[in-house]
Amino acid sequence: MRHLIISVGGVIVLGGLLFLVKADIIKHTQITQKLKEELAVRNQAAESLIGLKTDSEKASEYLRILKNRLPLKDELINFPKEIINLANRNNVDLGFTFGSESSPEENPGNLSFSMTLSGNYDNTIKFLEATEKSRYFVEFETINLVRNDSVKDTLTGNLSGRVFIRNEAEKNSAKE
Repeated sequence: MRHLIISVGGVIVLGGLLFLVKADIIKHTQITQKLKEELAVRNQAAESLIGLKTDSEKASEYLRILKNRLPLKDELINFPKEIINLANRNNVDLGFTFGSESSPEENPGNLSFSMTLSGNYDNTIKFLEATEKSRYFVEFETINLVRNDSVKDTLTGNLSGRVFIRNEAEKNSAKE
């Protein structure tokens, strides 16, 4: 009987130990699973970071090319002449004036301009399209055209816009 009690006691103690070991194994399995999931997330983040760095390097090359395409303010000396030539080629009468320059912090910089024009509808549209396709990056901000009743099919009006320039601070960095 004594052996039976010792045997039953041993089984109970072993059962308790097995229960504790099982609970410990389950706990460590859950911790391991969480660590695996966290590792997968971190691995994905690392892969995304590598992709972003590669894309950033590609984008910086395009940005450098774009910055080199933008003229410096001093290089806009021919801009009015080219715009007037485009107007003449499209039979549009044009007056042109430069306005103010953007603040030096703006990137890219820009220089505002205004124009007065007169011409027939088709020629005016061709002139505006040619201006947008010119070698300068131009944005029209306002276009106010009115039909001239005294001359058939003629528009008169004014436009304001801006031409984009490379800031002086970027002059040297864009060459790199």
